[in-house]
Amino acid sequence: MLWSSEPSEFAPGAEWVNLPGAVIPFSVGQGCTVLGGVFVATFSAEAAVRGEGGVGMVDITFGGEPASPRGENHPFVSAGASGLVLSSRTAGQRTDQVCIGERVTEAWSSHTITRARQYPYDAANRRNAEVKVRVRLEGGEKLTLKNWLVQVVAYPWKDARTT
Repeated sequence: MLWSSEPSEFAPGAEWVNLPGAVIPFSVGQGCTVLGGVFVATFSAEAAVRGEGGVGMVDITFGGEPASPRGENHPFVSAGASGLVLSSRTAGQRTDQVCIGERVTEAWSSHTITRARQYPYDAANRRNAEVKVRVRLEGGEKLTLKNWLVQVVAYPWKDARTT
């Protein structure tokens, strides 16, 4: 289990990037305490996207491979629609000024995803099962994640007959 309260900011981009510090080194198989099993990773964070149309994507990989359930779409948090707001200054019975300004849409909310990966029982080979949290922002201006936690729970096979 790992966590951080430090905010991490991401700009829009086509490539996935690793969330700094959200990597749990792990191997299964020969020479390891776990020879195979089912592994479940959960990631939770407080998140906000700034900029209209922005969608913050989050994914979890095991050993660089996708986990399950898996789709091509990984939305974690999205920005609300921005718009214009009217404000006025009133003195006594009359309005002195009417201003048009832009409403900034950045609301913090808490989100969680869970992914799993199965590794067959294998006492002869060692396999990379390192857990990484990846992030990508599509559109918008900025994705910020803070107060995040990543946790892995292992359900190991006892022997080859239990897989």
